[in-house]
Amino acid sequence: MAKKPVTYGDLFAHLEQQLAGGEECDHTLRLTKEFAEQHDLSFGELSQVFEDMSGRCDCKVLLNAEDRIPPEDPIGQESFKTPRQIAIEQGFYCHCHVDGKPVSFEEAVKAAQVGSSVEYWVPCMRDDPHAIPDLNRATQY
Repeated sequence: MAKKPVTYGDLFAHLEQQLAGGEECDHTLRLTKEFAEQHDLSFGELSQVFEDMSGRCDCKVLLNAEDRIPPEDPIGQESFKTPRQIAIEQGFYCHCHVDGKPVSFEEAVKAAQVGSSVEYWVPCMRDDPHAIPDLNRATQY
């Protein structure tokens, strides 16, 4: 029998239980990391999702991400997009690194289309002070 995928709802329930049961948030993703390790999930990918939603610690995951992520979504098979993913699609992230080297946005798109790993995106606002309002609009749900 196939193993039931672990969902974001499972993680949120775990965090709520731990934090309500006396565990204090230590301003890290310690409880999230423990959950990921117990379920053989990629903590790096999971923490990036939460960071993109201002969930930089366990209590902020519940505060900032829980109402924006469908609880039935299996972790690692997301149906939603993070604000950063939306901004990337809309072209508000201008530069990136592929294989550790800086490349243009167009080169990054081409690299991603052929399956290369795009490692790091830099918001346009670092190059264009007028992009800040556009980036904020692009990432609002």
